[in-house]
Amino acid sequence: MKDLIDERNKREKMQNSIIKWWNVNMVPVEEKKDAFAGLSSEEKEAAKQIIARLDAEAAEDEAIKAKEVEAELKKQEEKEATFNASTGSYSGEYGTKPVDDEAAKEQIEKILKEKEEALHKSIEITQSGMG
Repeated sequence: MKDLIDERNKREKMQNSIIKWWNVNMVPVEEKKDAFAGLSSEEKEAAKQIIARLDAEAAEDEAIKAKEVEAELKKQEEKEATFNASTGSYSGEYGTKPVDDEAAKEQIEKILKEKEEALHKSIEITQSGMG
C-alpha cells in the first residue's frame, strides 16, 4: 500500500521526466473486458442504467450541437446570398428594418436629397451636351 508521500514522489518523477516504459502502467486486455467483474448483479444493473442514460444524454447533446451547426451554416449561407460583389459589402441587409432614430431619418433624407440633386444635375449636363 502506498502512502501520500510515495504518491507525491511518483507525480514529481513523472512531471520531471520523459515517460519511460517503467513509468507506464499497462492494463491487460482481459481486465478491460469486464469492468463490472467485482460488482453484484444489482450494482451491475444500476451501472448499466447509468451508462445508458449517459449515452442517451450524449446523443441528445450531439443532436443539439448538430442542429446549432446546421442553423449557423444556414445563417452564413443567407448572409453570403446578400453579398453585393459590385460594392464589396453585404448591402442586401440595408433597408430591411425600419428606422426609429430621428437623427438617422434626417441623415437618410439629406443623403437622398443630395443623390436626387446629383441625378438632376447629371441629366441637365447630358441634355445640354446633346442639344
